[in-house]
Amino acid sequence: MRFLCACGEKEIHIPDEKVPQVPKFAIKCPYCQKKLVVERVGDGYKSSFADAPAPAPAPAATPPEPPAPKLPAVEPDVFPPGSTIAFLEVDDAAWRTAAEEVFKARGIFYSEAEETLVGVAKLRLNNYNVIVIEDCADCVPLLQEISSWPGLKRKGVNVVMIGGAASSMQPNIAFEKSVNFYLNHADGGRATELLEECLAGYELYYRPFAMVEEKV
Repeated sequence: MRFLCACGEKEIHIPDEKVPQVPKFAIKCPYCQKKLVVERVGDGYKSSFADAPAPAPAPAATPPEPPAPKLPAVEPDVFPPGSTIAFLEVDDAAWRTAAEEVFKARGIFYSEAEETLVGVAKLRLNNYNVIVIEDCADCVPLLQEISSWPGLKRKGVNVVMIGGAASSMQPNIAFEKSVNFYLNHADGGRATELLEECLAGYELYYRPFAMVEEKV
């Protein structure tokens, strides 16, 4: 039998009577002194270096990201020019009632959405000054939309979240959730007081920085 060394330069000859009667065997090349694996292929033989690294597995195909859900068409909110506008997405009765009372007392108009994607479309279309949402799975797309806004637009909006992850007015959880203020559901008896504190706190701590950046 005759075959080329795996280097492709030297032909190796082995008497037929000395060829092992197996599909594959190993020998040392008399020329390069490297160990070869000889494999029967059809009527002939081919060789490869025994210490050749195994081919790297093909990288797993990355599954395509699912397309973003198509947002429904919505009409822009219509309120008197210069009005302060809020977006309210709260199912908890105590907090919802308190928010409506605070908005009414302050002359703040507010908008709502009957479903999450409608809410995302409204956030994308309209410019709100205040957003009050709950810390729940249904509101995740709303928070993702808010988090996608450029810095100046985001800083101009007071985002208040109501949930159960921490006590009210904890700055660490507010930072973690990317909101201005975090209020605890269990504090529904103080909802009006806490919401007023959030509105006043934004004007005191956040709004001045946003106004400075608007002028730069």
